Amino acid sequence: MGILFDLLYLLASSTIIAGIPFLATMSLVTDMVGAALGLIGAGRMFQGEVQGKIQVIYGLAVGFVAEILVGITLHSPGRTLGAWAVFVCLYYLVVVSRYPSPSQGSGPPPR
Repeated sequence: MGILFDLLYLLASSTIIAGIPFLATMSLVTDMVGAALGLIGAGRMFQGEVQGKIQVIYGLAVGFVAEILVGITLHSPGRTLGAWAVFVCLYYLVVVSRYPSPSQGSGPPPR
């Protein structure tokens, strides 16, 4: 959903406001790439593929860079710090998540 809104905002701002700053455009594009990577990786993680975790981590890293660009563009440290806190929490949850090893299967843990 975020990708769709970013794309709509990018199209609307580039047609309405002539001369949109390059940094603002790059922050939108970077945000869309990060959201797409996170979405694809989360789908793969949901299907049980361990490789999806790497994509989610890359998506969070790209999103973090996008928030740095947004913070520079908008001069709003409160929004940027709040977004960084969300990214750090999501990164922690993704890194800590574990998958059952193939030898154990998906049954209950042994006693």
